[in-house]
Amino acid sequence: MTEKFLLQVAKDLLQTYGNNLSGVTLVIPGKRARLFMNQYLAQLSEKPIWAPRYQTIDELFLELSPYQKAEQIETVCLLYSIYSKLIDNPEALDDFYSWGELIMSDFDDLDKHRVDAGKLFKNVYDLTAIQEDYITPDQEKALREVFKDFSKEGNTLLKERFLRLWNIMPELYTQLREKLKARGVLYAGALYRDVVEVQIKENGIDCEKLRQLKDRTYAIAGFNVVDECEEALFRWLGEEQTRFYWDYDELYMPQGSKNKQTAGGNNRYRPCDWEAGLFIQQNLSAFPNKLPRECFNNLRNLKDITFIATSTDNAQARYIPTWIQNNLSEQENDTAIVLCDEHLLQPVLHSLPEETPKHINITMGFPLTDTPIYSFLSLVTALQIEGWDAGGKHFRNTFMEKVKRHPYYKLLKKDIFVHQNSNQELLQYLQGIVTELSTHYAKKEKNDDVYDQLYSESLFQVHKILNRFIALTENGTLNAHPITIRRLLRNIMGTASIPFHGEPAIGMQVMGLMETRNLDFNHLLMLGVGEGIMPKKSFDNSLIPHKLREAFGMTTMRHKISVFAYYFFRLLQRAEHVTLMYNETTSGIRSNEMSRFMRQLMAETDLPIRHIRLISANKPSQLNAKEIYAEKTEKIVDELITKYTEKTFSPTAVNTYLKCPLSFYFKYVAGLRPEDDATDEIKPSDIGTYFHNAAQLFYTTLARSKNLGTENYQSTRFCADDLRPYVEHKERLLPFINMEKHASEVGLPLLVRNVILEYLVMLLKYDMAHAPFTIEAMEEDYSFDVEVPLEGREPIVLKMGGRVDRLDKTDEGFTVVDYKTGSSHTGVYNIENIFTRKEKGTYGNTSYYFQTILYSLAVSHKYGTAVKPALFYVHHANNAKKYSPELFFKTSRGKQEPIPDVRPLKEEFMSRLVTTLQEIFNPQINFCQSDNEKACDYCDFKNICGKE
Repeated sequence: MTEKFLLQVAKDLLQTYGNNLSGVTLVIPGKRARLFMNQYLAQLSEKPIWAPRYQTIDELFLELSPYQKAEQIETVCLLYSIYSKLIDNPEALDDFYSWGELIMSDFDDLDKHRVDAGKLFKNVYDLTAIQEDYITPDQEKALREVFKDFSKEGNTLLKERFLRLWNIMPELYTQLREKLKARGVLYAGALYRDVVEVQIKENGIDCEKLRQLKDRTYAIAGFNVVDECEEALFRWLGEEQTRFYWDYDELYMPQGSKNKQTAGGNNRYRPCDWEAGLFIQQNLSAFPNKLPRECFNNLRNLKDITFIATSTDNAQARYIPTWIQNNLSEQENDTAIVLCDEHLLQPVLHSLPEETPKHINITMGFPLTDTPIYSFLSLVTALQIEGWDAGGKHFRNTFMEKVKRHPYYKLLKKDIFVHQNSNQELLQYLQGIVTELSTHYAKKEKNDDVYDQLYSESLFQVHKILNRFIALTENGTLNAHPITIRRLLRNIMGTASIPFHGEPAIGMQVMGLMETRNLDFNHLLMLGVGEGIMPKKSFDNSLIPHKLREAFGMTTMRHKISVFAYYFFRLLQRAEHVTLMYNETTSGIRSNEMSRFMRQLMAETDLPIRHIRLISANKPSQLNAKEIYAEKTEKIVDELITKYTEKTFSPTAVNTYLKCPLSFYFKYVAGLRPEDDATDEIKPSDIGTYFHNAAQLFYTTLARSKNLGTENYQSTRFCADDLRPYVEHKERLLPFINMEKHASEVGLPLLVRNVILEYLVMLLKYDMAHAPFTIEAMEEDYSFDVEVPLEGREPIVLKMGGRVDRLDKTDEGFTVVDYKTGSSHTGVYNIENIFTRKEKGTYGNTSYYFQTILYSLAVSHKYGTAVKPALFYVHHANNAKKYSPELFFKTSRGKQEPIPDVRPLKEEFMSRLVTTLQEIFNPQINFCQSDNEKACDYCDFKNICGKE
């Protein structure tokens, strides 16, 4: 069995310093390794041992610095105060904050790499300045390439904003450091840099303290990326009293590509350039390893490795009991489940078996975002910020209903539907909610329910976060719009986690990837090893362009990918049995596939890799789904006849039946309706209603004014001059829109008003281009009787028709105008196409044609004249002279045949309509599912059918 890395370090420390390690400071990347290190030290010695002093690299820098670490929010707010004084007309903090976060990230990175900020942020307008000697040729080349498009001529607003910000960067950088120092704090990069460039160089802190710190014995173990500040610190500590321990494998190091042979003569790895060894090679050259090279040739000895592809993310979690049964080590802490995708934690927790293993240690923090308090506060802040109608002085129904449906709402005694007028009030209000919920958990009897413990701890975490925000707003540091306050709260809570309690070094480990640093396991299951997760799909969120980052030695995407590669292969290198799982299913725009690191193992090693594909048994196969139908009994037919001989049979009902008979049953027979909560939000379908009403209100008002104030507005003739004042001064149309009210009596939102206003202007432009014209009627009902013979019954007479949006009078007859605010139609081939919907196609075409032709026949029936059907798609009417709303039939050659009059279509249309109605009232034909899946796309009842 290969010795674990920390066990090897423990052996070397004991051999070098004996059992008293109290004088040794062991610096390691994370805190988790301390527990395992102590376990190994105790395991190696039969006598009591003085454990070493443990520190992270952050703790060591803080000990060497006179400054404390600054908080991110406070730092960005301070940065903004400097920025707002350096430029004219600065944007608000709310708009600046995201830029500020990017700037701070860049400042932190350039400081950790000890980049000369003055050189980096050299004024790009003066390109001659970069030719000075202190700019290297590579840096000059990068500067020229990056900014060749950033000339004074032709700059976009974004470029101008970037250049304005870039040119004050040196001053921002300098002033921020000075102001932070005056407060006794520094952000991490500045603190690191100050330690190596001021404190340890110039004895900046107390000389005696500095000497004592330098004289300590240090061991640096398990690091990968070492930035320039860390490297300078390591050199200052000195090689004589510092022992360096680097962990790696020969396979992914540069020397590993020299065609090495195994004992059996087989080539186990081929010449390659592995990203995982990028930084370790540099570290080994700068600070030689105290462990012998023969300790690091293990990955090629991996006994077995299995790749498992699954059809869902949750299927990976459901595989855990099977894997544990086959792989759990006798010493349970030699077994680990590693979540590369930490979003899998919840399904993993639910999949862990109850009895085996005996102990499970979850070293990942439980995300605060997965707790009820996070979701509840998100709803409550949305209620206060977006749900408050300032004009009506009340909360909108949608936001109130969402809050009331949350389980935490029922635990509160006080009324939370009270509007908060300031940031301080809002934060105190949220704090009061958290405090009251905390009393609920305090009253509960202690039990072993892990979720109760987590939720109680989550309230404490949120309480601390809110306290800090309250302090920052009260002292004036954080003065932003409530929307920004909410975003910052969500960002902070989004990165917070709640620790699980237990003995971390005992039992099977459930871990995130970063918690595995320095640790080794014999049996290893990794979940979520997919591309985009390993490595993470990340973008260079930086104001410093990639070429400059590269030229100045800062962090780039290549470095980030190398970090993921190192942690992945390092974890595998001492394992004996490894299983890697990933989701291979493509869903929507998301494409899943195995990680590039898995492909690298396949392509560049001869490791014995086994491939398995797991198909989820829980997902119903739509191909084998049992067809369902509703039986059409004589009683149902009687009820339908009674219902529709007393009321108009609408085109919508017929269209529903033609699309899917079962959907017709659910809606018109069973009376089912989709859940429709009271809402104050505007739905897309509402836009059409508001436009119809605004258009009607405009033309009826204008008609009455032309008719000397009488109530008569029918048969009114309009000319272009009637409409021109409203098109040229469209604000005059606002009264016709503003009179529209939403269901809750709240005025229409500005965005919706603007959309309707633009639609109304397009309509008037079209009408002006085709003036003069006469509007005969608007929003009037037209219908006609249809006799339907029924087998074995007396014929029935149904009234068919509906409400016509607008009826225009022409010299030839009438035009039925049906307004549409959706996408335009592409035409149908013939009448048969309207009634036959088996083939795949756009239902909007056939259903709209059916409705408009039916309305036109109803008008023709009343007046006995020619009637032209028209579908007026308002957003296409802007090109008024070229646009035509008239209906047409498509030919096989792609041409269009207009329909100037519906009367020639009447015989065939009525014949097919009667046939359809006979089918609806025929008890021998059940209400069956549509065999065209296109019909299910937007069906309200597809979940009932099993087609969800």
